[in-house]
Amino acid sequence: MHAGPAPDTIVLVHGSQLTPLGWERWIAYYKAQGFRALAPAHPGLDLDGFVRFLRGLDTAPILIGHAEGGAFVQILLDRGFGACGVVLNSAPAEDVDFRNPRRAPLLFLSGGTDGLTPPEAHAADARRYTAPGTVTEHVTFPGRSHLMPVQDGWREVADFALAWATDPT
Repeated sequence: MHAGPAPDTIVLVHGSQLTPLGWERWIAYYKAQGFRALAPAHPGLDLDGFVRFLRGLDTAPILIGHAEGGAFVQILLDRGFGACGVVLNSAPAEDVDFRNPRRAPLLFLSGGTDGLTPPEAHAADARRYTAPGTVTEHVTFPGRSHLMPVQDGWREVADFALAWATDPT
């Protein structure tokens, strides 16, 4: 589906409620596992800024986004950027071709107690991706809130995201 070298870079995209500091523990954790982990700040990088940033990387990265950052990840995947994507409590994405047969694998992760973007909404978003031959999955973490990247138990979510992203079949 997306031939090329295995991703060695993870790009973490924050939402409006966090800054790159919200990914601090994830960055250290992924670096300790041998990955290059980056969390560019936005605002400051709009969608075009992210495209320029991603074009500067040697290989297509794993994209992980939270909330509005998850919507960015969905749009970037639709435009052909990223080896795969994991979105945590993602905002809905607009201007996406849900039948894009070239889209990289995409995983929706939901916090079971997220009142802003409930798991049912993520499951419905995942079902919108209908292109034959593409991989789209949805998993709910019971007892997790909207702020999964920074709440207790973040490492379980980070491990799950990485395990899936390195073998999304």
